[in-house]
Amino acid sequence: MAVHLIIGGTPTSSLRRQRPRRAMLTIAKRRARIDEFYATLSSEQRARFDALQQAASPEKPHTW
Repeated sequence: MAVHLIIGGTPTSSLRRQRPRRAMLTIAKRRARIDEFYATLSSEQRARFDALQQAASPEKPHTW
């Protein structure tokens, strides 16, 4: 039991803490790819893309 206190919990709790980190890394990678794609769009295409994003989550404005 003392070992668990030193290393910060059980192996299961350690895995639970890693999930959010992995999720954030995945989101950051995807966001970078979307940003690269968005940069290649024309003004008209950006407007259509923004409209799609707005329809998908109307409570959040786009942040491109």
